[in-house]
Amino acid sequence: MGETRSGTPSRATGAAASSAGERAGDRHRGAWPVNTRSRVILVSDDQELIEPVSRAIGPDPALQPIEIVPSLDVYTESYASRAALVIVDIAAEPADDLAKLYRLIDDHPSSRFIVIAAEFDKDQLLRAMQAGARHFMPREWINDDMRPLCRELLDQVHQAEGDDGAASGSIITVLPASGGCGATTVGVNLASEMAIASDVRSLVVDFDVRFGGVAAHLGLKGQYGIADVLDRGETLDAGVIASTAIRHGEGLDVLLSPASIKFDDPAPLNGANFELAATIFQGSYPTTILDAPALVPEAQAELANLSSRLLLVLLPTVKDVWVARSTLVALRNRDVETPVTVILNRAGSKGAGLSLADVRDTLEHDGDIVALRDDPAAGTALNAGLTLAEHAPKSKLRKEFVKLAETLGADAASGRAAA
Repeated sequence: MGETRSGTPSRATGAAASSAGERAGDRHRGAWPVNTRSRVILVSDDQELIEPVSRAIGPDPALQPIEIVPSLDVYTESYASRAALVIVDIAAEPADDLAKLYRLIDDHPSSRFIVIAAEFDKDQLLRAMQAGARHFMPREWINDDMRPLCRELLDQVHQAEGDDGAASGSIITVLPASGGCGATTVGVNLASEMAIASDVRSLVVDFDVRFGGVAAHLGLKGQYGIADVLDRGETLDAGVIASTAIRHGEGLDVLLSPASIKFDDPAPLNGANFELAATIFQGSYPTTILDAPALVPEAQAELANLSSRLLLVLLPTVKDVWVARSTLVALRNRDVETPVTVILNRAGSKGAGLSLADVRDTLEHDGDIVALRDDPAAGTALNAGLTLAEHAPKSKLRKEFVKLAETLGADAASGRAAA
């Protein structure tokens, strides 16, 4: 769609488009008759694309009516001020149209863009993603799967406008007393149980800059993660998080750690955007778990202040109790007021030197202390790349996670009610 192509916009509904393609050669004279009800805009003057896109979207009332606009120039002049889902055909002049999209998407962060190309082209895909498009597809991929994608992106448009964007979800940060204490296992399984309880996916964010335990636990791989999200700055929104997160099973979305993506040279975390990211997490998920090992105390404190609850995980050993007590003191010294639940992991294991009472007395902690049993199911689930709910749903340890999720879920609900 180059600058020389323009025409009259029209509406497409149901299985077929109107005669927009036939009229796309008409020259623009004055302002276009904009349909303010349309929240889906298809930028194309090619009837061979308009008709299959209209059929794929179908008569879905949430997506109708579709506005047909013949060029990006017409869209920019008459439509760009309105937040919408914009489907852009770049088949005729991809280089020119992608250059225009760089400017358009930056100027209109509340809209969401899908780019359709003549065929799959890696360079065009990369340029579209760099411009900020949410999805890229060649024409041959147009099918009924386009409808749920469009609905999801249109929901993001509404959220970006503030229709449903109130930050109401809970953020739980998991801190370990030592490497190998099972903090990642606790975080992953708690997120899984919270998702099952709410019937909505949970988000797990891996801040482990040294190893990347969440990816190892769930057998995940990816090219992008939390470091890329934090680097987006002011362009960061729910759509960026949704497109970056890796899905696991029916309940978890995961933002991978830098170490999971490039172990020998992990990208740094841009702490300046922690608060913005946390706000979007809360607006997008009922539960977000931050797995935060190996962070400096200042970063731990910042994440703690952005959270509704802290979980401090330790083993029943003298070393872990000493580190846990030091961590609690460090948080208090940095004026962290977020409530802390201490998780005594692998309690009752053979050779464990400290009882729950010993730990409570030594920590001098006024908050909750929850003991989780030593159960081989945790290890076998880890080796299988699964949660306990998936691998050992009837295990006693899984039942303890269900109870923990119920308790924390009730606390979060009462906190929102009080607010």
